[in-house]
Amino acid sequence: MSILKNLGSALAAGAKRFAPASLTPEKRFARALITSSALITMADGSAEESEIEQASQIIAGHNSIKQYLSPAEAHGMYSEVVEELVAAYKNSTSRLLEVNKRVAEIADTVKDANWRREIIEFANVMGASNSRGRAGADEQAIIDKIKNAIG
Repeated sequence: MSILKNLGSALAAGAKRFAPASLTPEKRFARALITSSALITMADGSAEESEIEQASQIIAGHNSIKQYLSPAEAHGMYSEVVEELVAAYKNSTSRLLEVNKRVAEIADTVKDANWRREIIEFANVMGASNSRGRAGADEQAIIDKIKNAIG
């Protein structure tokens, strides 16, 4: 029983560590980039291994993310957000609520106009990173939601 308690405490500590309110503005910006990536990865309601691998490579190579987060922090945030999205995507209502919450979080925590433009550019890159080389309808819907919230 103490193992479960310790695991729960560790998960809560991790979630608190990456909570937007506990981050510097720069780390909030990096988290917004990562959140947009996770939303686009999960746009169709699931995350395929190839999508996660592609997103991980883009995150690892993105200059602003590298500037403000260590690789472990960046991948930890991405993993956390994807896991939370998977849990929330049990039905269309909870999925919509979670997407709206995440997009609002991006809009609420990133105010700098240059950073907002970069988030939109990054979302477009993420959307086009699939095997087709362009965003599908689900990915484009997420990109449009982000653009409308912060553009």
